[in-house]
Amino acid sequence: MNLIKKHNMFKSRIRLRRPTTVILHHTAGGSISGAESALKSRGLGYHYMIDKDGTVVEYVPTNRRCSHAYRNNTGTVGISYVGGGKFGPINDSQQKALKELLVHIRKLDPKIKNLTGHKHVDPRGWKIDPRWPGEPRDGVNWTIDKEFMEQLAMDTGMALKLKKRR
Repeated sequence: MNLIKKHNMFKSRIRLRRPTTVILHHTAGGSISGAESALKSRGLGYHYMIDKDGTVVEYVPTNRRCSHAYRNNTGTVGISYVGGGKFGPINDSQQKALKELLVHIRKLDPKIKNLTGHKHVDPRGWKIDPRWPGEPRDGVNWTIDKEFMEQLAMDTGMALKLKKRR
């Protein structure tokens, strides 16, 4: 896994409790630099982003909290891949890097054992990320989502926490 560290780009705080869950996202834009600028201007961030070529960038260590999922930042780690929406679903390089990153995170902190998507935890019900191959550009196919999430959990030894939001 090609890992680059860019700490201190996004606001973060010391955690009061260790994370147990990874929340998967996709960016709203088609480039990592655009995502960095948009997130920074909004006071948001991710722990990790995965660029289109599979390069993983660490922005916030998992022992710190950052704002990546409305009302779901405590006890979670945010991972986003570049793309989504009109920029297309996660690609093969990103999927491979995501699996490697999840295994890496679990080795660093075995308490991180749960996996979910932003669309499963956002209480407002309009988030559609992460977008998997075969899912519509502007919606969710819950069958495809479940298949990808189950395979990812099986490949990484993580437990799923899925909930359909409508």
